Amino acid sequence: MWQCDLLSKKIVSKTGLPDVFVLVLLHVETRRVYISRATYKPDQA
Repeated sequence: MWQCDLLSKKIVSKTGLPDVFVLVLLHVETRRVYISRATYKPDQA
């Protein structure tokens, strides 16, 4: 069984305070955590 969460965080950059999105997956049985690369615009890709 897997759990997933999509979270966002504001970061400081030269252009202002953009939102960065990260997908976090947790394998419940083994408690292993997988974190995706951060992105400014989440889409199907």
